[in-house]
Amino acid sequence: RETDEMVTLASSFFNRMHRRFSNSSPGGRNWRPVLTEQEFHGAEYKTSSYNDNEYDFTLNGYIDRVDYAVDYVGKRVYLRIADYKTGRRDSKEKELELGKLIQYAIYEKALMETGMTVDSSSNEVKLLELTKDAVAIQEGDSNVRNFEYKFDGFLYEFPMEADDLMIEIEPGSMERKNITRLRTILSLIESEDSYPDHRQLYDALERLTGFYPTKEAELVELHYAMSKTNRSGVVTGMDPDEAKNCKYCNYRYLCEYGKAGEN
Repeated sequence: RETDEMVTLASSFFNRMHRRFSNSSPGGRNWRPVLTEQEFHGAEYKTSSYNDNEYDFTLNGYIDRVDYAVDYVGKRVYLRIADYKTGRRDSKEKELELGKLIQYAIYEKALMETGMTVDSSSNEVKLLELTKDAVAIQEGDSNVRNFEYKFDGFLYEFPMEADDLMIEIEPGSMERKNITRLRTILSLIESEDSYPDHRQLYDALERLTGFYPTKEAELVELHYAMSKTNRSGVVTGMDPDEAKNCKYCNYRYLCEYGKAGEN
């Protein structure tokens, strides 16, 4: 039954995608996929902790899909990165809200600036140069390669959802949250010499950046759930029914209650 459901959902997703890419959008951007499962390596990413220590990361990975749209009048090509998610849309929206998608900033940098890859002749080239070649070939116009290339955003696709659900992220709109979270984690690693658990991260984000000022934030809810006390003021943590959900928690490997759902 589960296999049949997955096949039905996948078939529905491909049909929706085909309709979306086949239809022109008057006055809008007519997106077309140009690269899929695109490998990159050697992508440099620089940031700093709140203690002003500099960090240089070199990253490798795969981009699920690169889409493009050509503006022949303005001699510009827009690029966007599409990422497939097998989870639910609401959970990804929560991660967006909390700034947990550092992947977004890294992939943009890899595509537009620092990522390297290998072309069909096994030559190492910049990922952006490979993308320009692929766009020119697909358009059948070598002049397109010399247009201005501009990053237009990030797209999350949900193939396992029944509806045509997507999350579109404009360039820079999520960068502050993602980078704030990363810089805070680096700062805590410097001071604690270990990856922060949920309480350390929650306290530091509020102390350093005012990042979680509302009780609606997931970490705040988790903080109070983990800190429940009985009438004697003893910290009891979650009750057994709540603990069953630990296996679904994004922080299960970091917090002291991480294995509660197994006991």
